[in-house]
Parts: sequence; structure tokens; C-alpha cells
Amino acid sequence: MKLILIFILLLTGCTARVQPLLIQPNRLLTNSADLSGQPISGDPSIKSIRASNGFSSTIIIKKQDGAKERVPAKSVWGYSDKNGTVWRRQKRSFFQVVKIGEFVEYVTITHTSNQINGITHNDQQTVWLFSRTLDSPIYSSKKRALRDTLALSR
Repeated sequence: MKLILIFILLLTGCTARVQPLLIQPNRLLTNSADLSGQPISGDPSIKSIRASNGFSSTIIIKKQDGAKERVPAKSVWGYSDKNGTVWRRQKRSFFQVVKIGEFVEYVTITHTSNQINGITHNDQQTVWLFSRTLDSPIYSSKKRALRDTLALSR
């Protein structure tokens, strides 16, 4: 009986899904303080917000009437998409905010293409990233995020 219970606990622990941080959909976030404090409803004139391709420095806002507006990415901390998922900008990339706690956790998907014996293999990998606060740099490990915070406090 104990063995079955342990198996069930292990199985449920291994199948946990990513639960993204959710706020009102279609919102531009100019700074991290927009996530805390009073909930602000999304702009009803906005149909969708998305980051343009990785080499562009703008965010595209599509309005309900079909008009498109380009906003400089440097003026935006992040945004929430049509599902209310929060995305934070760092340099030219956007990372999905998953959890705010002792560390802020982010997730992104990387795509790689390898050619072996003339056959192309496309892989995608989920990458977890961390920062100490909502405004501190994003790192590939909690240890590096903590080390950066300690260096700043000296």
C-alpha cells in the first residue's frame, strides 16, 4: 500500500504544469510596479499586444479597429498578452514570468536545428531563468541571481 501511495505522489509531482503569472489581458507594463498594487483593467481598445521579431526594437499593439501601433520596446518593462500571461523584456528578448517569490522565475522556449548525416533535426527545449527581483538582471541559475544581488549590496 505504501509503495502505491509513493508511486502516486511521484507521478503527480512529475506531471506538474507551468502555472504562469496572470493579470488583466492586453496591458502594457511600463515598470514592475504595474504588477503589484491595485489591479488595472486592460485597455478595451487593444485587441492584442505582441513582441515583434527578435531583431526589432518595437512592440506591436493591434487595436480593435484594426489599426496597428508600434511602441519602442525600451519604454516598456513588459506586457500581458491576450491570455493575461506576463512577459518581461530584457535586452532584445521577452521572458514569460511564471512565479514571483524569493526569486522571480521565468521560462522561455529555445529552438535548435541540428543536421546529422544530412537529416535535419529540430529540437525545442524549455529553459528556466531567474532574477532576484522584478527589476534585476535575469540569469540562468538562482545561484548567479543571488550572487549578483550580493555584489550590488556591497
